[in-house]
Amino acid sequence: MKKFIDNTFLKTSLELDTSEEDLKEKIQSFIKESVQMDFKCVVVRPEHLNLAFNIKSKFKSSIKIATVVNFPLGTDSFDSITKQLNNSKDFSDEIDIVVDYNAFKYSDFKRFDSVIELCTSFCLENDKIVKWIIETGALSKNEIKSICQRIEAIISSQFSNHLSKSYIKTSTGYYSGYGAKLDDIKLIKNSIKKMKIKASGGIKSKDFAEKLVKLGCDRIGTSSGKDILQ
Repeated sequence: MKKFIDNTFLKTSLELDTSEEDLKEKIQSFIKESVQMDFKCVVVRPEHLNLAFNIKSKFKSSIKIATVVNFPLGTDSFDSITKQLNNSKDFSDEIDIVVDYNAFKYSDFKRFDSVIELCTSFCLENDKIVKWIIETGALSKNEIKSICQRIEAIISSQFSNHLSKSYIKTSTGYYSGYGAKLDDIKLIKNSIKKMKIKASGGIKSKDFAEKLVKLGCDRIGTSSGKDILQ
């Protein structure tokens, strides 16, 4: 199970009601724990990538390092997204990117498609895996199906050699407490042909994680990796 887990720490000092110094200590401990438990990946905010890279190097670990872009609302400007991508370039192996699901819902496909194209191109050029967070809690069942098919169609038509490095990811974990659902995973699985799936949001038990993997999830995003393995 550990090689399915993207162990994740995205809380801010404000959310945890702690100082930046205490936050850095918490993140440092979390990264060390993730390395020592040999998870597939550790996910941190962009400002902590350098810390993660240094710890990984110190332990000579093979763990992957990921970060988030256009997070958590999916509404950042193209300039901001480009800066975030460039800031993640040196120390990340993978990038979890929030699609503009509101643009999709209101049929602003020019904006929606452009974000997919911009970020996929960057990840392809820099040999990075990309995980597209669609925020299932904000979408109807039909919208989940349609958004998955649109993302795969864009990547398939323009970046076909990147399909095997692309994921559909369920949630940010920040949308009304809505996270991974078994029915949503089944729907995503039936909506795509070659992309992979990452389930995230509210995954705290080994039993639930195993059910998600059995349904076809390739990654499990959780802040409770240690608890899931115990």
